[in-house]
Amino acid sequence: MRVVNLDRLDLKTVDPQGSIKAVLKFPRQFTEALKEAFDFELPRVGDFDSILITGMGGSAVGGDILKVLLRGRTEVFVDVNRGYDIPAWVGKNTLLIGVSYSGNTEETLSSCEKALRKGAKAIFVSSGGKLAEMAEAKGVPIFKVPSGLQPRAALAYLSVPLLVFMSRLGVADFDKEFEETVSVLQGMSEELSPEVPLSANGAKELASWLYGSVPLIYGDDGIGGVAAYRWKTQINENSKQPAYCHFLPELDHNEIVGWMSKDFKRVFKVIALRHGKENERVSLRFGITRKLVLESVGGWREIEGKGKGEMSLLYSLIYFGDLVSLYLAYLNGVDPTPVDVITELKSEMAKHK
Repeated sequence: MRVVNLDRLDLKTVDPQGSIKAVLKFPRQFTEALKEAFDFELPRVGDFDSILITGMGGSAVGGDILKVLLRGRTEVFVDVNRGYDIPAWVGKNTLLIGVSYSGNTEETLSSCEKALRKGAKAIFVSSGGKLAEMAEAKGVPIFKVPSGLQPRAALAYLSVPLLVFMSRLGVADFDKEFEETVSVLQGMSEELSPEVPLSANGAKELASWLYGSVPLIYGDDGIGGVAAYRWKTQINENSKQPAYCHFLPELDHNEIVGWMSKDFKRVFKVIALRHGKENERVSLRFGITRKLVLESVGGWREIEGKGKGEMSLLYSLIYFGDLVSLYLAYLNGVDPTPVDVITELKSEMAKHK
């Protein structure tokens, strides 16, 4: 197989639908989503003591981001729901945030319907579809996002409004972190663009190192773990290959034992997502874990989040992974945009109403 030269990319050939153009606009999308969410006519939803964000795939990532950034900032219970059903605790004191980019995700429609039947307060985030119809019929406020993107490329529109809503509802104050996050993302967009050569482009270099292997992405049990899951799914969908993730300290109680065999050394490589807000004992575990497994994996690399605040650290780790997944797609010789097998699966499911 001919290896693609990442410094001589013909983007019209390797990325005909422009996935990387959309990703490079992420800082601008972040700013747009921020403004629109502050301008949104947010109704008074009343008191609530729990929040359930329900969504699937790229539409659920905003829930993961919100949940981890609220940890340590509020006593309100927060959970992310991925599926048709809802937890038994959902009720009149729950704020439901239903997120579906297309508005037609059957699992999200099902869980939203069930939560509304139990009296949950609600806000929807979508570009339209059946979720918008439900919002109109049930009187649920809906934050409309731009259409025409892949859900995974609409992360800013699907996550930033949730953070803004929490600030406006008095759950937690994120306002001071938005400016830093935008600044960091803008810098990364320039530093990691296709025009920057591999020798000075960390995303290109890491993709080249990962090429031909199965990535294992490790994070902590906070923002690193959320970023690790996003890396995994982006490599699955964009790069069209397997990838796996886990988090410390949990993996030190199970997965680490699997690396006592050296039979898989040529298959797996580890990327550890690090940041300055880690628990000091978890930081210690990263170093010890690396030492214990290094001879059994094909290599270990570490990526540091950028910025001072948790928001910037998290979004910078996510953004780096998004770009790595695209450069890896080019190396794999695949178009990063289409997800034909998901389309086929949905078509098969539609036959069974």
